[in-house]
Amino acid sequence: MVFLLILFFDKNLSHNRTQSCATCHNPNSGFADDRDNGISKMASLGDDNKSLRDRQAPTASYAKFSPDFHFDEKKQKYIGGQFW
Repeated sequence: MVFLLILFFDKNLSHNRTQSCATCHNPNSGFADDRDNGISKMASLGDDNKSLRDRQAPTASYAKFSPDFHFDEKKQKYIGGQFW
């Protein structure tokens, strides 16, 4: 579990290597994005700390309820997990 927590704070996993998962999914705020972005937290800031898109980072605390990532032979597709 400690290893997974360390990965959560690793900036090297991001595309530009500039922010970790914890940047938007703040453990001290229920794993939600609590950063002030100038528009009442309606969207998460980009990795440049100024660009905004059309979505807010959801809390990551529900992750324990997701099924394990696996290939479903019957449906012939991948199921579960938290990432694309």
